[in-house]
Amino acid sequence: MAQIASPDGVMELVIPAGALTANTDITIQPITNESPGGIGPAYDLLPDGTTFNKPATLTFRYTDEDINGSLPEFLSIAHQNSDGAWVSDIQNQMLDTDAQKISLDIAHFTPFRMGTDFARITAIPYILKPGESALVDVYETFVFEQSGEETRTEAEVVPSHLVTNWNVTPAVGSLQVVTGPVGYVTYRAPANVETRQTVRVSAHVNVNVITYINRRRVEFRGVDLYTDIVLEPIPPRKYDISIEVVDSLISPFYGNKEIAIPVYRDQAKFEIELKFLGHFAQLNVSPIQNGEPTVTPATQEYGGTKFQWIPDPVGAINISEVSLTAISIFSDSTLGFSLKHENAALHGTILQTGEVTETHQPRSFDQEDMGYPGHFTLDLSKHTAYYDPSYSNPNSGGLRGGFHIYVHIAPKQ
Repeated sequence: MAQIASPDGVMELVIPAGALTANTDITIQPITNESPGGIGPAYDLLPDGTTFNKPATLTFRYTDEDINGSLPEFLSIAHQNSDGAWVSDIQNQMLDTDAQKISLDIAHFTPFRMGTDFARITAIPYILKPGESALVDVYETFVFEQSGEETRTEAEVVPSHLVTNWNVTPAVGSLQVVTGPVGYVTYRAPANVETRQTVRVSAHVNVNVITYINRRRVEFRGVDLYTDIVLEPIPPRKYDISIEVVDSLISPFYGNKEIAIPVYRDQAKFEIELKFLGHFAQLNVSPIQNGEPTVTPATQEYGGTKFQWIPDPVGAINISEVSLTAISIFSDSTLGFSLKHENAALHGTILQTGEVTETHQPRSFDQEDMGYPGHFTLDLSKHTAYYDPSYSNPNSGGLRGGFHIYVHIAPKQ
């Protein structure tokens, strides 16, 4: 006896002793499952066309997710014939619901798949974020008997008059029945999903089904089916925000390559956390750390002119409040933030040329709560650190001195 399994462990083949007339290298190759009602990949058994003196046993293992929207009794194993059609042998397959597997004896190699026959409810997509919608419909995979006792499968949407009693439990979100010739609804997740949860959308499908379960003929007169939809909260996002102002225009020596020109710097940093409720965002801000401004060198002299910076403890950045400018968002959109500053001041200087002295004391901005910058923008689609493109980027090629604002945004895992 030989035993071989597919790489994912879903399909297993057991070949009894004496089934093959010669030593054969057997492989199982996953392929795209294009059959009506197909579940997961299909599998090509190679070498193609291999036949057995004794039947080999093919087994598929299924999960609860595989039969979501259907019943295990509606599972089938189908093979692809020489015409490319998928055919099944529901009369001879064996079902073990305790072990969650379905088996069939086969006489030759060809592509095989696991799938569901008869009625099934599907939700696309079946994982929803707050406020998102899924299309929920019912389709039926018909099994037609062909010549030579083969069967062919085809899938069609069930007419609306045969689908009744749509319901969602627990009563979370909303269902809207869509008027038309086929039976389907739209399910909308609630705007607020705080924890991951599952809702069940169900319906009664008034179809008669005749199938075989472990070689026993079974008849269903109408079936109650359901599909599970997973509601996932939008996880909070955290970002480290670093802001810096760099000004090399503070002195009259800008552009002079013979001396170290004075450069003004001021900075601040903080962390923000965004929590999402549907299409709305809530903001939490960690304690804001405002640094003290510096000028290096603080004094400089050249060509008979002496420069001196007048130190001030606040600087051009002194953030006191961070707020969202708009709380309504969409997936991978941008969010705007407004910054308020407390007593922010423009730098002061003393310039002395000969006996002439000009003194400019540090002065407040023209408008209360103003400072550098007044706002910044965060791009929710970016998951690696970047600089807000509204301002300067120190990594840009060809960037020279002057006045620059840098806003660095670093997503945290």
